[in-house]
Amino acid sequence: MMTSLRPLRPFWTAFLVLPLALVATASCAGTATAPGSSSSPEGAFATPVTAAPSPTEDTSAIPEPGCPEEKVTLEQTGGRTAGYLYRPDASDTPARPLVISMHGGSAQDAEQADRAALRHGRVVASHLCPRGYNVFSVDYRWSPFGREEMTDVGGAFGYMSQMPYVDGARIVAMGESHGGYMATLAVASPLIERPWAAAVNLYGFVDVAELAQSEPANAQVQFTEKKLGGPAGNSVYDEISPAQLVDSLDTALLIVVGSEDQLADQLRAFRDELKDAAKTFEYTEIEGAPHGFIAGQEPYTDRLWQRVIDYLQQTFGE
Repeated sequence: MMTSLRPLRPFWTAFLVLPLALVATASCAGTATAPGSSSSPEGAFATPVTAAPSPTEDTSAIPEPGCPEEKVTLEQTGGRTAGYLYRPDASDTPARPLVISMHGGSAQDAEQADRAALRHGRVVASHLCPRGYNVFSVDYRWSPFGREEMTDVGGAFGYMSQMPYVDGARIVAMGESHGGYMATLAVASPLIERPWAAAVNLYGFVDVAELAQSEPANAQVQFTEKKLGGPAGNSVYDEISPAQLVDSLDTALLIVVGSEDQLADQLRAFRDELKDAAKTFEYTEIEGAPHGFIAGQEPYTDRLWQRVIDYLQQTFGE
């Protein structure tokens, strides 16, 4: 787990006693304020957000994926990507939508990253496969933010879009926490141009420079600074931060965050920028939810998945 600038309570205590939630939703045409929202603490984030274990780290809480699981290797894809594939059935017809999804946390340890991709894939597939969606969970590489890790996401799009069982016009980028950042960057960066149908950011940060300033002890922050330099006066950080790429974001986007998440303020500011730029997006803030509630954090988890499923069905006219 990452360290921060001040002593923190253990990460798991954030999921113990939480109030019942209300859901507030905003779009570019609607209200953008969630009732009862709380502000994030100043300075270091209360819980580090890019290498903290996801709730999917607890293998006892991982449901069955609800469909067959296939490990896809670099050898199979010609070195373009790797990960775990889930399909509703073995038929090539009809071609179905595909969700390319990215786990949260860190990929610093290759074996740990593989397990994270597996856990994340099973959680996502358990909700989406039974509803007719293909799911590919990317086992992305350790790299500076927005670099080789994103090459693997682009490679996943290129490889999977060629499959006969995938409808290439209905491919969505989705992720949680660090993966949510990656999903947003995938559709915002002009350096990663793919014809995405939509993106879903589940409580992912959008400003790498702000993260670097708040979490200087973060291993991936340090690696990024080693390879790309520090954020001060460095335009490279604009290239890897969705918050600085609003003008180039032309793909529909859903953002879901908990009101108690340390990233809520950053995502509210991003929401306001998207609204001012008249971008196509929807924003849902779940009252009382913390960071990392993709699995095992009821009632927040149920509300998160209902929102995601509703959004996908709305996007594809189902």
